[in-house]
Amino acid sequence: MIGNRLGSVIIKVAKNKNIRYLFSRYCTYFIQFVSSILIAVKLGPYHFGIWGFALLLINYFAIFDFGVANSMNVLVIQNRSSEKEVAKFISNSIFLVSLVNLFILSLWILNKYFAFEIIDKYDLKNLLFFICIVGALINYNNLLMHLYRISNRLFYLSFYQSVVPLLVFFSILFFQGEILLWILVGCYVIGNLSALILFIRGGEVGALYKIEKSYLKIILNKGLFLFLYNVCFYLILVSLRSFISAFYSIEEFGTFTFAFSLANSILLFLQAVSFLLYPKFVSKLNDDNHEVTKSALKNIRDVYVPISYLLIFIGLAFFPLFLRFIPKYEHSFSIVGLCALTVVLYCNSFGYSTYLVANNKERMNAFISILSLSVNLVLGIILIKIFHVTYEYIIFATMMSYLLYSYLSTYFAKRYMGESGSFLSTFNESFHYRLLLPYLMAVILVIFNFEWAMIIPLIFFLFLNWKGFKLIYQTIKRIALDGNALNL
Repeated sequence: MIGNRLGSVIIKVAKNKNIRYLFSRYCTYFIQFVSSILIAVKLGPYHFGIWGFALLLINYFAIFDFGVANSMNVLVIQNRSSEKEVAKFISNSIFLVSLVNLFILSLWILNKYFAFEIIDKYDLKNLLFFICIVGALINYNNLLMHLYRISNRLFYLSFYQSVVPLLVFFSILFFQGEILLWILVGCYVIGNLSALILFIRGGEVGALYKIEKSYLKIILNKGLFLFLYNVCFYLILVSLRSFISAFYSIEEFGTFTFAFSLANSILLFLQAVSFLLYPKFVSKLNDDNHEVTKSALKNIRDVYVPISYLLIFIGLAFFPLFLRFIPKYEHSFSIVGLCALTVVLYCNSFGYSTYLVANNKERMNAFISILSLSVNLVLGIILIKIFHVTYEYIIFATMMSYLLYSYLSTYFAKRYMGESGSFLSTFNESFHYRLLLPYLMAVILVIFNFEWAMIIPLIFFLFLNWKGFKLIYQTIKRIALDGNALNL
């Protein structure tokens, strides 16, 4: 009896397309994690620093799309009842992304004539053309990906998000050194081109309509502030990487790239969940009934945010042991720990920043991101030029920026919902004391390099938050058993 019931539950979970997608993402994340370790070992800090800068360029190209993809995403969700309107938004968005891609390719031409110093420093002049091609392909794929996410056609998403990591993984088994750099870029070209062909053949992009100024204007008006919001937020982290690449050695930048990859890998599973949740969340939070909105926000935050911190504290406890198996990076615990404690701070804003987007408050989101980026830039320069800190402590600028971003997102979202409160009450909503106290303990232990004491923040966190794990269990169970739980 119990065996039959257990068997039926396992079958139900296995047939759940959301679980299959999340499983594929986590397998891909694991492959990416292993690949990043192998690449770091095979290339060494110098060549890994060059590869890290190549990825930095690709990230720049991917975020500078002037908000077209995100604008189309929101507009399609808000107008999904009209197929004609959706098709017009898609057609005009493709046109705008094509213009962006022409600009990206023009950078390769400019470098041939003006020889940018930073490109010469990282010896990427021969690879720059292919890096630009990768950036253009990613922009098309990111645009079309939203259509398949909205319709919950998860196979296409899984292919797009897995093909490059798989190609990279198999490539690093056979190559090393400088030739590996060329192979890695080739994997990005082939993988993204394959995904683009699949997206085009998938049927979500129907007949294209003529380009209309009115639709271009709507997309750009919404996209401009979404662009400022997204690009400034991502530039918080990218500017940190840029500081380290410009003011410190290639070896130190390589170590930082390794540390961030390792730290960020902990939250990749939750990023996959939030990726699936986003369309439904935008639709749910676009509601005039503030009580419904508040309830939805509370339910998702009570699950997502504590899990994020739990994963980080578990990671911090195991990092010291893990690093012992990678001799080239065994003394990098402090930067790995600080990276982990920085990336998790973004989770504090989860829900509130989405609420602002769902309710057409892109301008406020843009303002928050611009202010947070400005703080990051100013603090980063102060730490480098005035205090002359070593490279691992530059990340404190990003910590402060993420804290400010989360606080302001919480403050303005609650204000638009008709709530007001003191600084302390808003800060507690953004960063609850049950998370803050073990977090501060972990920061202190990492700064003083008390590697083997990192189990203490985990135990302290579990002690403060054990009552909330019942809700977390119920939510995970519902998503696992209900294949339509994440549908619009």
